[in-house]
Amino acid sequence: MRVRRRECLVSAIIPLFLVIIGSVSLWLLFFTMFFLYFYLKGKSFFFSSLVVLRIFDVTISILIFLLIIGLLNSALLIVANDGGFSIPFFSSGLFKMVIIFVSIVYYFGSLVFFSIFSFLGKEFVMPLSIRAFEKLLGDSVVENR
Repeated sequence: MRVRRRECLVSAIIPLFLVIIGSVSLWLLFFTMFFLYFYLKGKSFFFSSLVVLRIFDVTISILIFLLIIGLLNSALLIVANDGGFSIPFFSSGLFKMVIIFVSIVYYFGSLVFFSIFSFLGKEFVMPLSIRAFEKLLGDSVVENR
C-alpha cells in the first residue's frame, strides 16, 4: 500500500519529537508514545502509528536487554567480591560504561533509521527488537495499513 506524503512527514518527525520529549523526562516519553499511538491510529495514520509502536518496542527491548546485562554484571561482581579476586573489565565499571554507550548509540541510530525510512515511506524494523507489542496486537496492526 502506498503511504500518503503527509503521513510520511508526520512519521519522519515523530523520532525527533520523541528525542525532545525524552530529554525532558523519560516517564513523559513513555506516556507520549502511548498517547501518540492511539491518537494517530484514531486519525487513520496507520503507518505513523506503526512507527510509534516500533519505536516503543525498540525502547522496551533495549531496557530489557540492559536489565539482563545489568543482572549479569551484578552477579559477576558479587562472585568476584566473595571470591576475593577482581575481574578487571567488570570490577572497574568499564563494562557498565561500554554497555550504556552502545545502548545509547543503538537507540539514537534506530531513531535516525526510523526517521529516514519513514520519510521514504518504507517500513523499518530494528534487528534486536523483540517486537512483543506488535505481536500482542496481532495482525490488526499490519492489516490496517
